[in-house]
Amino acid sequence: MGENRDANKPCQCGSGKKFKKCCMGRKPRHSAYTVDFGHPVSIDSIEFGADGKIRLKSQGMVLSPETSSLYKGYSRPKGDKVLVQIAGESASHRDFLLQDPDIALLNSFDVIFSIDTNTRVNEEHRVSASAFALLRPQPPQQDSSGKTVHTGNMKILARTAALNLPGNPEIAGWIEAIQWIKSHSGYKPQLRIALIVDSEQGNIPKYNSGELLLADGFEIPPNISLLYASDAVSDHLPNKMIRFCHNAADEILDQLERDGLPKN
Repeated sequence: MGENRDANKPCQCGSGKKFKKCCMGRKPRHSAYTVDFGHPVSIDSIEFGADGKIRLKSQGMVLSPETSSLYKGYSRPKGDKVLVQIAGESASHRDFLLQDPDIALLNSFDVIFSIDTNTRVNEEHRVSASAFALLRPQPPQQDSSGKTVHTGNMKILARTAALNLPGNPEIAGWIEAIQWIKSHSGYKPQLRIALIVDSEQGNIPKYNSGELLLADGFEIPPNISLLYASDAVSDHLPNKMIRFCHNAADEILDQLERDGLPKN
């Protein structure tokens, strides 16, 4: 009885839904932060503000890291599952970190895109479809529990399909998306641009730094950052954006299957 009553109570995550319709049975999430000050520092206190900001202090002085990253995921036997990673953004203009990935995303970037590529293999072809989207942030809202919720309208900007792409079709989609961004009339090198993806999670910092290239001679512009998010959940805006693109790419593949693919 007690367990059933708890299941019907509002979920503690603040979604406004009943516990049984929300986080019941969901694996506990955990967060991690990485900061780089560019030189050795001594941190003697950490302040967690009610405003969602984390401040690192030394002898009462607030420290400002050069770069920071926020990771959120959950534990599993074969290793942590990364759900979202907001990494590599410059923090030199501020003196705090953010606990909420959505706020970190919205505060760190001027324009936010996402792209996902899905691939299916039949007897004759490897068919890849990509969907590329833009997020238009909306003013924060409060849900029924009083929790601030960050939302946005997502719009598909481009849909593409290709047969038998060499290498990783996801990376081919990223290159196409970056080329689209740079060719757009509103593009400016001073804009901070995020491109949310769901592949190559471990290599994303190397792609962003230029240590790895997406292709021979192709470097990511310094104002564009790849960010990782999983489409397996809808915890945060990056996850919702990737799922939005994932579903759109699946629709392309479904339509191609209905129409029939070309024969060799």
